Amino acid sequence: MIARLLARLKLAHKFLILGALILGTMGWTIWLLVGALQEQIDFSAKEVRGSEYHRAVAPLLYAVQAHGEAVAAGMRGQRELAATASDAASRADRAVQAVEAADKAHGEILKVRADWTRIREEWVRVKTGAGTSPDEVLERHGAL
Repeated sequence: MIARLLARLKLAHKFLILGALILGTMGWTIWLLVGALQEQIDFSAKEVRGSEYHRAVAPLLYAVQAHGEAVAAGMRGQRELAATASDAASRADRAVQAVEAADKAHGEILKVRADWTRIREEWVRVKTGAGTSPDEVLERHGAL
């Protein structure tokens, strides 16, 4: 059946059919490739956003850790380390502002807004309520 149909077609029509099949196959392949590349581009864009968010979060983590260590040291009677608690709290508060800005820019896309809200609220509780023992202070700061 197909052989009879092809026998009746002129050579130009045969080349047109062959060209359409080749172009269709190439078009479909390119469409699949572009889709895969777009997925990689989207993933890379999220990685960039995540890196920017991490740059804002890292100083906060260090400051919170320093604050916990200073408060615990004060409870143990190490006054020279305890004096750094307010400085560490100030650094953490400044870092909170930087994370706020990063969260405003990237939080919705990275789906971390609810986590950040919980962490920010917990930092206020940890900062204002020290704890009953150095171990509890370190545990609360570490859990943050």
